[in-house]
Amino acid sequence: MKSIMLLVHSDSGQESRLQCALDVVRAVEGRLVGLSVLRPAILADGLGMTYAQNAIILDDPDDEEALRARLTDRLAKEAVPFQWIMSSGTIEQAITDNAGLSDLVVVSREGIESSYEAVDLPALVAMKVGTALMVVPPAQNGINLFGRAMVAWDGSDTAEKAVRAAAPLLAHAEQVDIVTIDTKGSAADGEDVARYLASHDCGVEIHRLAPSGDTGAQLVTAMHDLGAQWAVAGCYGHSRLREHVFGGVTRTLAVRSPIPLLIAH
Repeated sequence: MKSIMLLVHSDSGQESRLQCALDVVRAVEGRLVGLSVLRPAILADGLGMTYAQNAIILDDPDDEEALRARLTDRLAKEAVPFQWIMSSGTIEQAITDNAGLSDLVVVSREGIESSYEAVDLPALVAMKVGTALMVVPPAQNGINLFGRAMVAWDGSDTAEKAVRAAAPLLAHAEQVDIVTIDTKGSAADGEDVARYLASHDCGVEIHRLAPSGDTGAQLVTAMHDLGAQWAVAGCYGHSRLREHVFGGVTRTLAVRSPIPLLIAH
């Protein structure tokens, strides 16, 4: 993991995203890729379809340029390698078009205010890109990659993909807590992923929990109980036609996680 893409925008989540991205870049000795996006207005027809009206720009180009200038000075002083990508269009499409050669994309879980992508931005991006996402809660002051990390494990393909993407970061953790929920018929006992992470020099412990109501809420409680500093989870398993963007468990984690959450689809 070397190339970390950061969504750069003058919104309330910018500093939290930046702090987390910088912590990751420093840990992996990587490069920060700042993606700066000018959004067009999004109009809807009577059928609920949306489209971009390119003649109307929601963001002030001068504000975004000033933000890039401030960040350029700041990153130069912190000696962090970086580059800029400038794009226009929806944030969802800008990330989709530019994230292909990044190892991780850092976004806020609330998306960008005054945008149709607000709240659902992580879901909209996750449906379209193969790159792992780090979803940052509001007012997050960086990410402690060297503390305890939690893996929400269900044995799915997406959980496997998330763990593979997160392995270079999990190797820094003092301990990786693998949490499984013993739902009826589940074969996800955590032994396989424990062996995989041990091969990456991770200290692991498996926690097998009996189901107790809402699985997503139970995993959020486990984050608190285990003192996790950040977490890893596979993305939803249902199509948008079957559930509203995220499946129930992933939606709960994305909306309620008190810590940065790395997800993959």
